[in-house]
Amino acid sequence: MNTTGTTIDRPADIARTAPRPTLPLAGIAVATIAAVLLDVIAYWIADAAGASMKIDSPYDLSVGVVIMASAVPLLIGSAVINRLGRLRPVLARRLAWAGLAVAIVSSVSPFAMADDTATALMLTAMHLIVGAAWAAITLVRPRRSAVRN
Repeated sequence: MNTTGTTIDRPADIARTAPRPTLPLAGIAVATIAAVLLDVIAYWIADAAGASMKIDSPYDLSVGVVIMASAVPLLIGSAVINRLGRLRPVLARRLAWAGLAVAIVSSVSPFAMADDTATALMLTAMHLIVGAAWAAITLVRPRRSAVRN
């Protein structure tokens, strides 16, 4: 018996009543890996072009920093949106749009932090790449194909 007093005796019933994530885990993984790879490629291109990789912070940019700064916000944000999507779907949708807005607005901040224009342009591109990945994870819904018999 479950908490409502009805009997569940088939695995299909259990699967139907289990909470499901609102965001597809495969989509989160693919978008996060794509964002990390594109950001690392942008880093390598900027490095080869002579960007200083120095910013106004206690650390300089490295591939490890790029990977963490790309993956961690996407993964934590996706977990939050997944949880909220079950409890408060309207709030989750608004936060998804807010996350995209933060990525776009923050893309201009590198021009105030970077030592040179090449580094600023690379960081701006990285912000927009992560923003696009965020939109792909949280705002783009796969189309359901109509099955006709």
